[in-house]
Amino acid sequence: MTDPQGSIDFFISYRGPQAAWARWINWVVRTEGYTTMLMDEFQVGTTWTGNMRDAARDCRRLIPLYSGDYWTSGASVEEFDAYWRQHLKNGGARFLLPLVIQKCIVPDMHVMLLAARLYDLNRDDAREAILKVFKGITPIAVAAAIYGEPEPPFPGGAAASSPSISFTPFPAKSVTVDRKGFLNCALAFETFENMLTVSASTRILLVHGDGNQGKSTLLSTLYNHTRVLLGAKSTARVEFKKAGSSPEEHIATIARALGATSLGSGIIVQRVDGLLDA
Repeated sequence: MTDPQGSIDFFISYRGPQAAWARWINWVVRTEGYTTMLMDEFQVGTTWTGNMRDAARDCRRLIPLYSGDYWTSGASVEEFDAYWRQHLKNGGARFLLPLVIQKCIVPDMHVMLLAARLYDLNRDDAREAILKVFKGITPIAVAAAIYGEPEPPFPGGAAASSPSISFTPFPAKSVTVDRKGFLNCALAFETFENMLTVSASTRILLVHGDGNQGKSTLLSTLYNHTRVLLGAKSTARVEFKKAGSSPEEHIATIARALGATSLGSGIIVQRVDGLLDA
């Protein structure tokens, strides 16, 4: 059996929309004394193929971040396959250390590879789960000084329990909204209250239905309540009937509502995610 070779402990493989998870996991790994290679740190003017080749040569192990779109990316699959071939020849050496950051379907041939779930965990539990994965793996060369970069925001959806997180996006206690005499809107209000009660970084509430049924009035009430509860920049309201018919017009309307710069290219979902992240 051949042990992993290389001058860097881990290469972190992920899809671009999951960059927040990658940055936080990278921070956790480096604070434990390991060395990593991250796509965010590829130098401008170099090529993707060259960087991937260097990663496969220089990094001993791969940390693939499983997500709903991971297996649809040619680049991610190529990275995974490079280490998968080594795993098949030397399975006991643990060339692959998967972390599941989003509920997803793993291809049948890779289901046998055990993975650690991070989604739906709070910050401390997610960090503990990562450290368990590294048990028994010694860093190539422990840094002389403690890794001193500030911790990126924890991207998980569960409430963080660490004091290093300066705020919780939504209150943990139960929230009741003044329904102001609305009729036949109980489900809408319950959904909204649940959204405010459970902590998460981003939420989208979509309300649709026939015209002249009170949707705009209802949304105005919820919008104003959220701004009072969470602050002026906590929510944005978009009415697509005023946005036009094309996806580009919808994206531009969302950008205006958020006060952000519209993203002009990419998959619609990724562009919306980018606006919300901004």
